[in-house]
Amino acid sequence: MGPPLPAAQGPALPRAPVLPAALPYLGMALLLGALGWLGPWTAPVAAWDVAVSSHPLRPLATALPTTVSSHPLRPLATALPTTVSSHPLRPLATALPTTVSSHPLRPLATALPTNASLASLSSSSPSSPQPPLSAERLATPTPPRCSVVFFHHLEKTGGTTLRSVLQRHAQLAQFDLISFVNRFDKLQFQMVLHRLDTLMETAGGLDGLRLAVEIHIGGHLHHPYFSKYTLPDLLFLRSRLRAKGCRCSLVSLLRHPLLQHLSWHYHFCNHRVPLCFWSNPPDCQARLAMGLTCHDGTQLRALTPRHSEAVDFMWRSFDLVGITELFDEFVLLLSDLIGLPHPAYRMQIVADHTLSLQQAQRRWTSRSCASLLASPPADLMSLIGKRMSGSAANALRHQQAQGRSSTGGPRGHMECRGYGPCEVRGASAAAKAKDMIFNASSCAAVTPREVLQRMCAHLALDETLYLAARARFEKAAAASPRLGRRVALLREAGNQLEARASAQASQPVRQLEAISGVQLQRDYETASGGGVPWHINELVPSYQAYARARFSCAGCSGDVVPEKDLIGCWPLWNQFAPDELRYVCNRTWTADPGLHDEKRYKAGQAPMPCWRTCWVSIVNPEERHCTPECPSASSALAASKWRANWDQKLQVYLSSGEGRRAVETVDFVDPVPMENFIYRVY
Repeated sequence: MGPPLPAAQGPALPRAPVLPAALPYLGMALLLGALGWLGPWTAPVAAWDVAVSSHPLRPLATALPTTVSSHPLRPLATALPTTVSSHPLRPLATALPTTVSSHPLRPLATALPTNASLASLSSSSPSSPQPPLSAERLATPTPPRCSVVFFHHLEKTGGTTLRSVLQRHAQLAQFDLISFVNRFDKLQFQMVLHRLDTLMETAGGLDGLRLAVEIHIGGHLHHPYFSKYTLPDLLFLRSRLRAKGCRCSLVSLLRHPLLQHLSWHYHFCNHRVPLCFWSNPPDCQARLAMGLTCHDGTQLRALTPRHSEAVDFMWRSFDLVGITELFDEFVLLLSDLIGLPHPAYRMQIVADHTLSLQQAQRRWTSRSCASLLASPPADLMSLIGKRMSGSAANALRHQQAQGRSSTGGPRGHMECRGYGPCEVRGASAAAKAKDMIFNASSCAAVTPREVLQRMCAHLALDETLYLAARARFEKAAAASPRLGRRVALLREAGNQLEARASAQASQPVRQLEAISGVQLQRDYETASGGGVPWHINELVPSYQAYARARFSCAGCSGDVVPEKDLIGCWPLWNQFAPDELRYVCNRTWTADPGLHDEKRYKAGQAPMPCWRTCWVSIVNPEERHCTPECPSASSALAASKWRANWDQKLQVYLSSGEGRRAVETVDFVDPVPMENFIYRVY
């Protein structure tokens, strides 16, 4: 098939850093690392980290030990000292405030617990002696030999924040990341199965393998592809990887149905059908779990108890199903499960609640709709009221501006056909399913309690599944020693991460280019699969290349939601700051993964596209780490032949035990011939 395709048009692999431009930042990094401000990010990156002694500027740092990990002050990096003035290196930092509380970035740490709240977060008995917080360990410092995780990302559950955690490990060369794999079991997912299958059949192929896969795109109107096809494949793959001594974990996040539905409305509906008139899709979270859509509300069929049983089986078969309302605890349990050395995330990514509001939300989200209707929490009713007011104002502006419809309807109308039905008093059932003009006075007559009652009527299955999963998660969290104290460390690390991101935002682009060796472009064009190319100007201030970790990614795509574009090492979301500037990641493919050519794989001899990811050290370009090479063109099986072999082994697995139960839970779903969709891109 010829040589691998380049990762994309755009920047090449990094050249050697421009040392004069890098000098002040190296000095700053060395000082901050000694002071403990870089925290866990100064730890070595497995076996691939670079000794400081090999850096060309090493002679300037005569007092620095050979490796950062051996620094005598390294234990202090686990937590920030109470006062900087007491630090032995204080004389070097003449401009640094005397106390941490006076630091100009201190207000960013709004979620940092007080000393009193730290005690309440501890899972140990109050009478038990507690070690200093700095003695606690946030996460295991060294990743496992082999770990594969599949994250089933349901919309509006906090998955974007979790993606940022996984992406940071891709920046640090500790996990490979495949993001936005389609739920439909299509070509993207087949490529992942094929890659892992071939590695299992290759001597030493699993050594050092660490892969995170996010499954997030697409939902069908009536056919639950994920439950029917993807889940059996995942369970079979997990059993095989574990038999080879590799960790394989299936994880997901659930959110309280009321909050998930409200967030889904805010993101997708809003002015199209304001909350006062919105009829929420029945059991949206269960739909997404199975691979169904929540869009096209007027055409959605109600879920049945069999659907609920299938989703319950799924969550019970997963290794970890977390709760958005207990997100920090979930991240820490996940880090233990799959081996994430750096689980911190920027605190600004999540909603800007106060700590007290978060705690109140934790309490009321453990209640049923019946309980909430009997005694509605004030903050829930306030949230519903604010969302009602905001979406009504947006609907009025849309009407006055004669805004365009996203579903092909008349301008300036509510999109009741695509996001309804619209529950307008006095309207017939037929009228509620047709696009109509927004009526502000009718909307204002609806109360928050009416909206709550209407929403609760449409989430009975979601509520049952959520409360059961929450009970299991809380039991697992309670069994984890000192989890509360680790949560405090996680928040501390998250605030340090935010401080680093804020500091990096002020650095000139040219200096970041000099450090990384990556050149941004004024007219960057990229495309995959012959689709519409993305034109990106990476030099405009709004692009925020540092926030996309663009300096650490060679040839990353301009598509932030790459439904069919997996060329780069990660999608360029602007929520990945700070750019770690440790490695430049580059991915090559044996064939374009976004090429929609079904016949090529279904009836032809073309093998599955295969990727290889490489990380090159920015400090020492001679240091290079890569995932295993792809099979040669002469030895690679045709895609259809590979899938036939896979299915033969899969059928054996599905004939008994967990595999058989997976089949039985969805035997009410009429099958669709797999060859009709598994070789498609979209």
